[in-house]
Amino acid sequence: MEEHRPIFYANSVQAASNIFDVTLTLRSQSPQVDSVGDISEINGQPAIVVNDEQLVQMSPQHAKAFAIVLVESIKNYEKSYGVKLPIPPELQEKWDSIIK
Repeated sequence: MEEHRPIFYANSVQAASNIFDVTLTLRSQSPQVDSVGDISEINGQPAIVVNDEQLVQMSPQHAKAFAIVLVESIKNYEKSYGVKLPIPPELQEKWDSIIK
């Protein structure tokens, strides 16, 4: 019998940690749109609606292993498809220093 698991799409993540745990807050969010289809703003910034949120908690050791798996997956994706995924320059510098 095929198992059906819910799929959660996240386009925002926050990470917090302490000596015992790493907590990832994964969010699915989108701009708030008014009745005529324009993006609403608050203090000159787009208003964001959080559609759903999931917490993932793990040990720091597991988070470190997860980070390795995630980096390897991204490297393999870029190599397989012959692309360099665009990210903001300040994040690109960090990525380049990690990937050396």
